[in-house]
Amino acid sequence: MLVGRAPLWYQEPYGPVAPFEIVAPAGQRSFVVLVSQWASNARVVQVPVAAGSRTLVQLPLGEYRLLIVEAAQPANAAAPVATGTRRSIAPLRFYAMGGQVVGNVLDLGANLDPLFPLVPDIGKSP
Repeated sequence: MLVGRAPLWYQEPYGPVAPFEIVAPAGQRSFVVLVSQWASNARVVQVPVAAGSRTLVQLPLGEYRLLIVEAAQPANAAAPVATGTRRSIAPLRFYAMGGQVVGNVLDLGANLDPLFPLVPDIGKSP
């Protein structure tokens, strides 16, 4: 996992962009959010988010799917261990309206079940 590092871009941002802020709750859990294009499933960026932090990236306008991997750092482990994976079931939209760009905030401490159900594929590629 890349927690504590900068986002890993698969496609550099281009054209108009909108903010995507990811907020992780305090505690022992860290996260990696993989953002892919909704229509093609092409990877755009992988964003590590440490426990208790906020991370901001600028995404090109469009529709995206998210894969959220949660990890914990066991006391005797050398690296974080994945403890849960969630996938979006609807596109996350970034768009322009009336000359303003509209982004999103993802609060990883909130109840994610309705839009990001748990999936039994820990360790598999999207």
